[in-house]
Amino acid sequence: MNITFFIGNGFDINIGLATQYSEFYPYFINKASDKNMIKSWLDGNEKFWSDLEEKLGQEISKIPDGQLEQFYDDKYELDRLLIEYLEEQQGKYRLEEPEVIKKEFSKSMLGFFKELPAQDIAFVNRTIMYIRTRILSIRLLHLTIQMF
Repeated sequence: MNITFFIGNGFDINIGLATQYSEFYPYFINKASDKNMIKSWLDGNEKFWSDLEEKLGQEISKIPDGQLEQFYDDKYELDRLLIEYLEEQQGKYRLEEPEVIKKEFSKSMLGFFKELPAQDIAFVNRTIMYIRTRILSIRLLHLTIQMF
C-alpha cells in the first residue's frame, strides 16, 4: 500500500469556505459572458467538480474546428472566474483564528485513514510507528554526535 497525503478535497470546506462546485456554479452563470459555450453546456444538474470535468470532456469532442479558439477563450473565462471566486472565498476566512485551521489540519492529517479496512488501518499504524521510531533514532544519533 502506498500512502499519499493529499491536502484539499474537504479541508477548505471543513474550515468554512464555500468552495464546492454547487456554490461556484451560480457565480459562474451570473458572471460568465452570455456567449460562453461552456455556460451553455451546463444545465444546473452538475453537483460536483467532477461533473463539470465530465461535461467538458463530453462536449470538447463536439466542437467544430472553427470554434476551438472560442472554446479556449471561454475556458480561460471559466478559469479566471474560478480564481476570482476562490480568492473571494479565501478573503472571507478570518486568519485570526489559526486554532481552527490547526485543528482541522491535524484531524485531516492524522485521521485520514480511519475509513480504511481494518488490515489497512493496522498497516498505516505500523508504518507511522516505524517512521516515528526512525525519527527518534535519528534524533538520538544527532544528539549523541553533538555530545562528542
